[in-house]
Amino acid sequence: MVPVWAGAAWSGVSLSLDEVEADWIFDGAPRRTETTRIGLRYTETAASGLVVGARVGRLTSRLGPGPGVPLTEKYDAGFLGLSLHYPVRFGEHLRFYGELAYQYHSGDRIDLAASERIEWRDFSIELGLSGEFGGVRVTPFAVYSDSEGDISGEPGTRGFSSRETVSAGLELDWFVEQGGLIRLRLLDGAEQSAGLGLVREF
Repeated sequence: MVPVWAGAAWSGVSLSLDEVEADWIFDGAPRRTETTRIGLRYTETAASGLVVGARVGRLTSRLGPGPGVPLTEKYDAGFLGLSLHYPVRFGEHLRFYGELAYQYHSGDRIDLAASERIEWRDFSIELGLSGEFGGVRVTPFAVYSDSEGDISGEPGTRGFSSRETVSAGLELDWFVEQGGLIRLRLLDGAEQSAGLGLVREF
C-alpha cells in the first residue's frame, strides 16, 4: 500500500508526507486501512543511468471494522524501502521511466493494552512519462502494487493481503530554485492517496 515516489533521473534527497487509503483482505473480507506516513528518501545514480533509492520513515495506520472486529485498530510502525529506477529520455523535455520497489513495515498496536504486532511488505512496479514545461514537471503514471502481511498477538495470527493491485496517478513538480522542488502526488485505484514532498536534487 505504498505509493512509491517516481524519483529523479539524478541523485537527490526528499522528505514526504502522505495520506493513503486501501482495502486489506482478512479471511476473505475487506477492511479499510487509512495510513498517515512521513518518509525520507535518498537516491544515487550509477554510471549506467540506473537510480538506486533507499527510503525510511514512520507511519500510523487505522484499520477499520470488519466481520467479528467491531472497532477500529490503530498501529504505529516504521518502514524501510529500496527501489531501482531507470529513466529513458526522449529529447530535452520528455522522459519515460520504470521503477521496481520493495518496502518492509513493522510495528505495534497502540490502542490496546495487550501486545499485538503488525508486519507487512509491499512490492510495486511503476511506469510513467514525464514532461517539463516552464518550470513545472508533469508525470502521469500507473502502479501495480501488492501487499501481504500478518498481525500477531494473544488471539493468534491474522494474515492479510491487498484487495486490488492497480492504481493510476499524477505527479506535479514545481521547481522553486536550482535543484529544489515541491512535489504533489495523487493516486487513485487500488490505493487512494495524496502526498506532498520537498525534494533536493543534485
